[in-house]
Amino acid sequence: MIVGESSITLTPTAEDSGATIQVNGEDVVSGQASSPVTLDLGENTITIVVTAEGFTTKTYTVIAGYVPQEAFLKASNAEADDRFGVSVAPSGDTLAVGACFEDSSAVGGENDNSASNSGAVYILRW
Repeated sequence: MIVGESSITLTPTAEDSGATIQVNGEDVVSGQASSPVTLDLGENTITIVVTAEGFTTKTYTVIAGYVPQEAFLKASNAEADDRFGVSVAPSGDTLAVGACFEDSSAVGGENDNSASNSGAVYILRW
């Protein structure tokens, strides 16, 4: 599954130096990247045809899934090793996101890191 990228390139390599390669019907030189293949939302089929010395043809199929990135979530007080996103629970327009190693203390607010690895849950709404 490809998230956030609407195209992909493939670099097919043939063992036979005289072989020809096509990616979705376009010629590609062995060992070089193809032209970008545009991906539609969901599942996409990409066909690679290798013809060795003009006689033997082998067809390969690559399935690439595409999902556009719609949002980027980050804790308001993110620090290394908090494990933000270790658990996620969506419900309607609300998302609960766990950070099992967050250091925040309930006493001093989100910037008080005196409670080592105490954990936290962030409630996000959109």
